[in-house]
Amino acid sequence: MGPLDLVVRHGPAGHDDAAVVGRVEAAFDAAVALGSGNGLHLHGRADEAAELGYIDMFADMFGSLERGVLPAETFYDGYIVNEITDACYRSARSGKWEPVELKVWRGREKTERISIVHDYDDEHILVKEETLPDGRVKKILKNRKTGEISELSL
Repeated sequence: MGPLDLVVRHGPAGHDDAAVVGRVEAAFDAAVALGSGNGLHLHGRADEAAELGYIDMFADMFGSLERGVLPAETFYDGYIVNEITDACYRSARSGKWEPVELKVWRGREKTERISIVHDYDDEHILVKEETLPDGRVKKILKNRKTGEISELSL
């Protein structure tokens, strides 16, 4: 039984938020101690549930239910995140940029594309540049013609 199962079975009706949140925190502590944690591990962290924001998330969710208002993050927000994640998986399989396919969109229909392009050379656009912990600089490039992504470490 995972932490989410515990919260669903012991929902907010007749319970105060602190008791529910305490059970969620205890479930995560137990999962980490058993080496499970639903695949989410922050080794060396004293309070994984708090570090990942679960306590605040559940407190907001149950508090919103009691007040009859929407929580800070809604089902629709989760839908958008899942569709972005699906596009990431498709991109990992294909090795190319993949579109985010939304069946339901509540945002603006007409938006301008980001027009800032950082030229790297005649064949590539600089997508991202970052300094790694060891001091090396990593550049992520996109081929202008093929869309292929490559990395350089300097």
